Amino acid sequence: MSHWAESSVFPLGLIPHIIFVLIAVVYIGYRYFKYRKGYQLSLIFFVVLTLLYDSKVSLEGSVGNTVCIIGSVVEIILFVLTLVLGIKSFISASKEAKEEKTAEENKQEEKTENV
Repeated sequence: MSHWAESSVFPLGLIPHIIFVLIAVVYIGYRYFKYRKGYQLSLIFFVVLTLLYDSKVSLEGSVGNTVCIIGSVVEIILFVLTLVLGIKSFISASKEAKEEKTAEENKQEEKTENV
């Protein structure tokens, strides 16, 4: 296996890491089904993919290195996708809030004009 999995980059052991991933997947999955934000779904895949590096399955030589390289590239793509979708979601929520505030102000102005 790659030297990354054996380094101090992953301070958790395999069992605590699996427990953390399960808790994160359940929590983010609940939030996804409640709010339906795209970044939450990509975040679930990102979190689950971290298990690839901490697994104790021994992949020897070039196969292990290839799996780690492919996993790293996929994780980078998922991380960037999560950031982009999160920023897009934040911007659209800000626009919606601004539109609601403007609509509310217009209603208040109409009420004062009618009185």
